[in-house]
Amino acid sequence: GLSERLSTGVAMLYAFGTPVFFRTSYLNHNLIVCQLGLIAFLLIWDPERKPLRTGRALVAGLLAGYAVLCDFTGLLLVAVLFVYVWLRAETPSTTTRVKLLAAFAAGVLPGILALVAYQAIFFGNPLLPTQHFMPPTAPTVHGYRGFTWPSITLLWANFFDPRFGLFVYCPMLMAGLAAPFLRGRHAVPAREMWLILSHFVMTVLFCAANHYSWLQHTTGCRYLVIVVPGMLLLSLEVLSATPRWFAFAVIGFSVVLNWAAAMTYMPPWQALALILKAGPQLPWANRVAE
Repeated sequence: GLSERLSTGVAMLYAFGTPVFFRTSYLNHNLIVCQLGLIAFLLIWDPERKPLRTGRALVAGLLAGYAVLCDFTGLLLVAVLFVYVWLRAETPSTTTRVKLLAAFAAGVLPGILALVAYQAIFFGNPLLPTQHFMPPTAPTVHGYRGFTWPSITLLWANFFDPRFGLFVYCPMLMAGLAAPFLRGRHAVPAREMWLILSHFVMTVLFCAANHYSWLQHTTGCRYLVIVVPGMLLLSLEVLSATPRWFAFAVIGFSVVLNWAAAMTYMPPWQALALILKAGPQLPWANRVAE
């Protein structure tokens, strides 16, 4: 229901006004999982609520399975998308629902099998996670290879640590948490909103239990980048219910922060300080100069 102009603006904001822009500075699997999840979600979604086709469920499963191959957070994506496929099978026919879920599961399977084969070939065990074979570091001696019950301290750091916190890199995304209470223009449908928030909560808890998250200070906001697409949509919905000047101020500030981070490979506030002192940066030129 959006105009082409507004849709283009949202797409540009996603690319250049969120941590997605900064993450393109690095080769890493977290951004791949982010994009796979976005595309899979869109394959299952339909604005006119037409019946979900088996082919779309299969392709969404393939993308979700590939996300699992890239990173274990892909399992959270599989869980949410499985529920979404179940909800999108809106016909009362049990057969139809089973076919769609089976198609999605069949799509996920190759990624799982590839991961199992990789583990068996390179580590000699198809079932133990890769972290089992990694040498311990100071943050990862806790629990089982760095995995414990979710830590409140780590949860807070994943949000607000000045070196890698999601809301430090993109304060605008905090507005998405108000989506259940403040429904703006062009509102995300309630079902999709709760799926996005469910994925957000699951990912936040997973990353708060994963003490490898403490190592993000070396490359900045990373693990929670997979929640950016959904939270951006919810944030923009909430901002559309606020005064226009306020919404544009928040969006503009987000763009400035993320351009600064992408320019310098630094956390946003350090990046802003450097740019104000030394002017705009070109990371490749800085690297060559070193």
